[in-house]
Amino acid sequence: NQDSKYGTVDISANQILEAKYDEITNTYGNDLYVVKQAGKQILIKKDGTEVLNNGFDEIIEILKNAENGVIYKKQNKYENKYDVIYSIGADCGCAGNLKRFKLRITSGPFDWLFKASLEQRFVCLMNDFADFLNIEDFEKFEKDANAKLQDNKHDYYFNTKTGFQFLHDFPIHINRIGATTIQVYCTYFVSFRHINVIGFCYLFYRDERVKNGTCTNSFNE
Repeated sequence: NQDSKYGTVDISANQILEAKYDEITNTYGNDLYVVKQAGKQILIKKDGTEVLNNGFDEIIEILKNAENGVIYKKQNKYENKYDVIYSIGADCGCAGNLKRFKLRITSGPFDWLFKASLEQRFVCLMNDFADFLNIEDFEKFEKDANAKLQDNKHDYYFNTKTGFQFLHDFPIHINRIGATTIQVYCTYFVSFRHINVIGFCYLFYRDERVKNGTCTNSFNE
């Protein structure tokens, strides 16, 4: 407007947010907006109701929706409202994103695994990873020669029972499931059990790349 204030309208030019903000930095669907007013960031709903207005220096990201968490900076550190944010795949990019935002507190059994459905990953969590490392369920498979990214230091294995692909766990030319790999995953299981404390507030985070190369996120409390 004439006072250099900002608001928002929909595609039919109907007003959503009144033009009274110094800046609108991010929008999340039609419901949440990160705005700046009097030099301060505020998270608001489309009716102007303030959702978050203090206790942070900068709002970085809204995880899916307000109920699923807000990542923000305070004293140059990333923080969020959850005790634990746990990676459940669908590949190593998920753990990488958590590490980038300084939200990854431990390694987990899903950090480097590919394939397997979201439902199967929760089955593993619920049954305490029963049959997760049965040697008879592993089959070696050939690498895709046309794949852009290859791990040339490891052989690729597929778990026929769970549907997981292990691309970074079995050193080449060994041709067996090594005791070292089993020990590493047992450490992951112990780590998960250690943080699985009654009363903790959890967010399970998943990154998934779809055919057009874009990335979709899903979050489950």
